[in-house]
Amino acid sequence: MTEPTRAAADSARVEQAIFTSVRSPMGEGYRIIAAGPGIRSDEKAEMTRRMPSHASLCGTDQDASALLAFPLRGGRHCVAISRYAGMEHTGRGGQRVHSHIVVLDQQDYHQFAFNPVRVHAALAQAVGDVPIIETSAMLEPLSLSMLPADGICGTGISLVEQGSTGVSPVGQGSTGVSPVRSQAGRLCHDGVAWVSGAALSGGAYPCCSTRAPHGLIDQALHVSEAMLQGERLLVIGSHGELDLLDRVMISLPCSVRRTLAVSTGLKHSAARRLHLCLEDRELGESQRAIRGQRIRCFDVNEPPAPGATPYEAWTRLLRQWFKAGREAEAEQLTASITEDASPQALARIASICADIDTVKKADQPIPAELAAKYARFPAIGELEQRLLQRLMKAVEAASDRSEESGKGAAAGVIVMSGTKETT
Repeated sequence: MTEPTRAAADSARVEQAIFTSVRSPMGEGYRIIAAGPGIRSDEKAEMTRRMPSHASLCGTDQDASALLAFPLRGGRHCVAISRYAGMEHTGRGGQRVHSHIVVLDQQDYHQFAFNPVRVHAALAQAVGDVPIIETSAMLEPLSLSMLPADGICGTGISLVEQGSTGVSPVGQGSTGVSPVRSQAGRLCHDGVAWVSGAALSGGAYPCCSTRAPHGLIDQALHVSEAMLQGERLLVIGSHGELDLLDRVMISLPCSVRRTLAVSTGLKHSAARRLHLCLEDRELGESQRAIRGQRIRCFDVNEPPAPGATPYEAWTRLLRQWFKAGREAEAEQLTASITEDASPQALARIASICADIDTVKKADQPIPAELAAKYARFPAIGELEQRLLQRLMKAVEAASDRSEESGKGAAAGVIVMSGTKETT
């Protein structure tokens, strides 16, 4: 089978498929009723085993929707938006579940920073609000809008150079794609409005104008830290599953998040083999669903007791950056971690970043112990080399500030808000 033709830089042309229940000469029941020519038979079989069918959505309203994403065994990635499409035509009754699926290769998923929430947002925009039931069995590739490589708003320092082998930053100063429940949906947290799917037009993702609320940040970091430690989680208690999943993905190194199988809005099923399932159900129902499985049920409204963890230094850095409104820098950093995500590796990166912050804020000479610490510091990998270069530049700038401050004090000059006043 041929791969879909590569689209322009601001979009990706990806294979698509539809999984639902229809009556036809071939039979009835849930199955793939249409698919692109580039989707292989083994990929169809895997998707069929993992896609939601009758009564799988948590929500019962007609506008309920869900996200499902997982890596395929062959190396590509599957992302689906599931929702209701009328009533079941079979005797069991109830609402029919319809899943619109896209299959992305590594390069295409890389353009979305290996974040399924962003693919989900682009897919919701591309397919509209009305699920497709009547269609030919062969589907053409679908065009998904993506963020331009040079970002779209704000300012900031990219950690990834042009032409780097690492993941490109999602945007300088951008917090990325706002989560959407449907093309017309909006999510709000503590009065913070997030951009609707209907606004995702023009081939570029808008950025969120306001930082995430602190409660959401803490929830995301609790979840991401547990996932870094290899736990499988069923998360309940969130009133914005897509928003929470987006923050979790941003918090995880790229090398981790591109391997994950995740869902929002779906009832847990062992057949989907998920690492992270975000549900909107009662605690008792969720606990029964995972009984006998090595999955922890985590209520975001009851965070774990404080205590030392292997990833404590890393999580502390992200929490400080998120709460200071530095989401873009955090996202660029995590997107640049494409290999080692061990506690030791992330602690080293967190330490360098924390020292950069210390030096940038310094109005006194840099402590001798800090200079000595990095005099013969062995950088491991390209990212640490770039961070150390930034640290050295910050040290030089701090030294210049200290020198200028000393000269000013000797001359009896006070520098205030860009003006000079002689004492």
